[in-house]
Amino acid sequence: MTLRSVEGRCKRLMLANVLQLISFLSVLFAATIAAFLGVYRYYITLIFWTAIALTLNSAILLCAHSIKKRLPTTPFAIKLQQSRPDEIVQALGVKPVIPNVYCDFRRSGKTNIRLLVLLANGSEGKNLKKRADAGINKQTKYRGERPLFEAFKMLRLNLTIMECQNQKDSTTPKDSLHCSCGRVEMVLNMSIFMQDHRLLIPPLPKHAVLHEIRRYRAALRMLGEALQIER
Repeated sequence: MTLRSVEGRCKRLMLANVLQLISFLSVLFAATIAAFLGVYRYYITLIFWTAIALTLNSAILLCAHSIKKRLPTTPFAIKLQQSRPDEIVQALGVKPVIPNVYCDFRRSGKTNIRLLVLLANGSEGKNLKKRADAGINKQTKYRGERPLFEAFKMLRLNLTIMECQNQKDSTTPKDSLHCSCGRVEMVLNMSIFMQDHRLLIPPLPKHAVLHEIRRYRAALRMLGEALQIER
């Protein structure tokens, strides 16, 4: 698996979203024309126009559904050049916050990324992350609550470096990528398993919208450049 193939899947999901948007706009346009024809009693034209609009709209929706149906639901595994955790930390250029936790704030395109790197195995990562968040908030006065237009440009990228993979702690789409209700700042969790030098990237959920896809791609671009991942 390469970054180019992961980005290709992002582009297909983006295409499906655009098709759904076109479908929605076409319904509004068709409804406006139908109302106009109904007012002036062009009933034959109205029936003809409605049939065409419904056919085109159904075709667009079927195409979008077909694209999403073929998207993968398992994490992407990408081989890394780095063989030790300290090499990854150095390549990412992150700064220590507390023991085994590093952080940095950077910009990739229009996306503002808070990169958090944790050296942890299994369930200890959750406790470490809580302590790290408290430390970062204290040191940087980082505010989680932002205006909506700012939050749509923000991403929390949590990268956990593990010595070995445990099936119980495997990355899954459900808990690795989400935008919670009432909080539009996106959170993306990834894992690196040093045992076989693999970066695990959760796939985008099929219901992800355009601004989420854009931030997801920004994270891929940033990691690809920092870790010199082959495209």
